[in-house]
Amino acid sequence: MAEGTGRFWWSQVTGPATLVRDCVRILVARGSALLSLPSQVPFEEDFDAQMRYELTTLADTRELVVERTGEAGVDVAATVLARAEEATRNRYRPARESVAAYAARKRILAGRVLWVEPRDAEALEAWLAFADEWRPASPGEGLVLVAFKGELPDEHAGREGLVAYDRNVGVRSLALFCAVLMDDPAHAD
Repeated sequence: MAEGTGRFWWSQVTGPATLVRDCVRILVARGSALLSLPSQVPFEEDFDAQMRYELTTLADTRELVVERTGEAGVDVAATVLARAEEATRNRYRPARESVAAYAARKRILAGRVLWVEPRDAEALEAWLAFADEWRPASPGEGLVLVAFKGELPDEHAGREGLVAYDRNVGVRSLALFCAVLMDDPAHAD
């Protein structure tokens, strides 16, 4: 199992697998989700792959392209509008409508899952304001995943649409994972 250790963690161990499935379920149902992660995500490449796999197994999201932007700042409009054609970007007027309303009207995120990772609390607030307003009629109009690494500010602890690593992954998950690893001949002394 040595090669598939991370894949096993995210797909078979109850806590991490539940986190992934709940995140995808909430994301599809609401159009956006807040994912709270530790600063160091275990087996991060496998986590990314499992999230993408779960999205591709659902009929409503099978055709969506997952765009993981990496670290995102407070300029939500720049990140969202970067996915539009130049003429569409140039016509946006923040005084007339919010970037979420404009993106919805112009279908900028259609066919996409925009996965952003706010770099700090200020960027988190900006992205959550966008996510709160983003309510597509169907997943095909675009989904927004706000994944925050580190300690989530207290005011978001009870937030609707929140999926938290620390609420899903605990001692039992670690014990199960270690027990399976110890039973695996690849890890025997």
